[in-house]
Amino acid sequence: MAIIIIWLWLVIIGGRMIFRFALREQQAIIKRILLQLPISIPKTERIQAVILLRSVARQGVKQWFPNRSLALATQQRLLLIDMRFNGYQIQSVWQLPYHQIASIDLPEENRFAIAGLPARMTIAVHSNQKLVFEASRFELSGFAEALEQLRAQPHVEGVPSSPLGLGRIFPDAAAPTMPPDHKRPLRAALLSVLYPGIGQLYNGELWRGGLFLILYTLTLGMAWQLFMNWYLQYTEVPFTFILFLTSGVLLIWILAIFDAYTDEPQQSEA
Repeated sequence: MAIIIIWLWLVIIGGRMIFRFALREQQAIIKRILLQLPISIPKTERIQAVILLRSVARQGVKQWFPNRSLALATQQRLLLIDMRFNGYQIQSVWQLPYHQIASIDLPEENRFAIAGLPARMTIAVHSNQKLVFEASRFELSGFAEALEQLRAQPHVEGVPSSPLGLGRIFPDAAAPTMPPDHKRPLRAALLSVLYPGIGQLYNGELWRGGLFLILYTLTLGMAWQLFMNWYLQYTEVPFTFILFLTSGVLLIWILAIFDAYTDEPQQSEA
């Protein structure tokens, strides 16, 4: 009985520590994104609510590996900031004035679900667009209430908007862009399948590619040497230690494939 009580106490204390660490990490991510925001927000247009989204779907289409996104609710518009997968660089910034929002739908089953579980909120726009935000139920409930209050305020002229509703303001929507190569992430992932790090080098990430190459080579070499010593019985090596190194090899291999697929290639300004 005492062991069960101690185990439950450790689970509760550990869960609280993990939750607090995740909350501090989320606040740090939000602060970092706001500091490098490429657009200027007037002092009169204050930020009313902020939410870090797990995924964003436009027109109901969800990416396989969605990038981290941040939604800012100011006094006159909703700003959607798309980040790269690593969460350190801003990919694009979109805006949606509140007067173009037709409805905000957060299903009742999401409102009464467990607070930490993911839920979905749908924002319908007058131009027949649809945004689907995914985050925790508790965060979405508060953000939906803030949006409803902001929508009720009178609209102030001067906020530029796209005739299609959700408009990109960074990079400039009028600037020419190169057509995306949808097969490039798949090629990078296949190269990392052959050997971790090659996919990162293919994307132009020299530092990360070299790091994956060195880690995988060292871990694989250690695991192979210990396995051969254990198999040939040259020395007594704990089999659990061999399994530990083997799991490390597989983990680095899987992480390299995942990182190569979700990473964006480095392009020159020319």
